[in-house]
Amino acid sequence: MIQDKILQSDKPAPVNEFNTVGEFIWKNLQQLDPDHTCLVEASTGVSITVEELIESAHSIANALLDRGVTKQSLIAFYGPNTIQHVVLRMATLFLGVTFMPLSPTFEKYEVEQEVRAAGADVVMTSAQDFHKFEWVLDDSRNNNKNPVKLVVLFDGKHDKHVTYEELRDEGKGYGMTEYPALARNREQGEYIPGNCGQVSAGTEVKVVDLTTGESLGPNTDGEICVRGVNLIAGYLNNPKAWEAAVDGEGWYRTGDIGHYDEKERLFITDRLKEVVRIGVDNHYINISPVEIEQYVLTHPAVAEVAVVGVNNRAGTHRPRAYVKVKEGHTVSAEELKKFVSDTLAYTKRLTGGVVFVDHINRTSIGKVDRKYYRNLVKDEILD
Repeated sequence: MIQDKILQSDKPAPVNEFNTVGEFIWKNLQQLDPDHTCLVEASTGVSITVEELIESAHSIANALLDRGVTKQSLIAFYGPNTIQHVVLRMATLFLGVTFMPLSPTFEKYEVEQEVRAAGADVVMTSAQDFHKFEWVLDDSRNNNKNPVKLVVLFDGKHDKHVTYEELRDEGKGYGMTEYPALARNREQGEYIPGNCGQVSAGTEVKVVDLTTGESLGPNTDGEICVRGVNLIAGYLNNPKAWEAAVDGEGWYRTGDIGHYDEKERLFITDRLKEVVRIGVDNHYINISPVEIEQYVLTHPAVAEVAVVGVNNRAGTHRPRAYVKVKEGHTVSAEELKKFVSDTLAYTKRLTGGVVFVDHINRTSIGKVDRKYYRNLVKDEILD
């Protein structure tokens, strides 16, 4: 329609229920299948799932906050289109921070002029392009209105700057729908892969034996249980499921396997649904595949390993190891089976066999892709 020579739509303006683009993306990502592949690098074939995108971007957002990034910050991006690049951009959207993409055609002079003029105080770039930002190391030249305080590299390493992987792991906390913000990594200046941090205020955590339920001490894997002020009141219209998840003392069983160290830092190593179920007489016990993997990796011929439980006719599992052998080494399946049985409990013997492979499938964040191996053996039934 036209009114006073001004073109207008005859439809009402849409009502936006979201405050930011980041909020819109975050809420819509929650509606997707977490195992669905959402990003694929055309040049490498590397992919990332919805769940991995959410977890990585969320962790990096937390790490940026801890490093002093605020809504007043301005982040300059420069580099190739990679998964790391996308995740970093997603993290800034979640935070509501302004970001400025720089043209990939820019050379060193143009990069410096743009960053100075805009007043960017954070730079995110690739290792191969960092030479265009070397001026930020020169304090006499890094004198724009917001001096650059942080440089993030997508890949590679640099003595004075944080890498993508360090930033992602640095910001990792630990929580779930039933208990948000169970733990956060608040340590400064110390990078420990897998460290989820110490428990949050008002929170109690214990690690219990998978079979006996007894509380465990430091550096011993078990199921993580939590109770405290952030625990939800229950599952709506499903009291039986809540009763099964929480014991009489109010401890919620997370389904996560992990441990804490001498400094009371939590580490998550596995999921309970991914344990190997071993039959013992007329009952069964749960074994974490990580326990077996960690021991098999001590063999001098083993480079990588993934352990999965293969179904048997008794309705339990038989542990099987998929093994990549180190270059220049040889080892037989029988040797590895004996290596395990000579030291570990009989419940951890590789009765499902040993399979040699050229590589171990991993997720984009470096963990063994347990879903892949579960699918690989789902149709097998051993005696």
